[in-house]
Amino acid sequence: MSSEKQSISVPALLNLVEDLLNVDTASLTIETRLVNVPAWDSMGVLLLMAEMDERFGITLNETVLANLRGTADIVDVVRKAGLLTE
Repeated sequence: MSSEKQSISVPALLNLVEDLLNVDTASLTIETRLVNVPAWDSMGVLLLMAEMDERFGITLNETVLANLRGTADIVDVVRKAGLLTE
């Protein structure tokens, strides 16, 4: 297993979140508020946590999770980890 972290673009990250939450492709934008995504529930949070850890080595702790209001916040987490390609 490689310990190298993967980089990802914003569109690819949004597609990844769409897949995790099982929502229509291209339904999420950088402006999407998570409260408006029906699949953003406890299971959606757990899926995101697992994927962020497995794919990027990013641990979403309680503080980070409490501040996830929209897809822009998810993008920002990946950006702060230095894994976002522009």
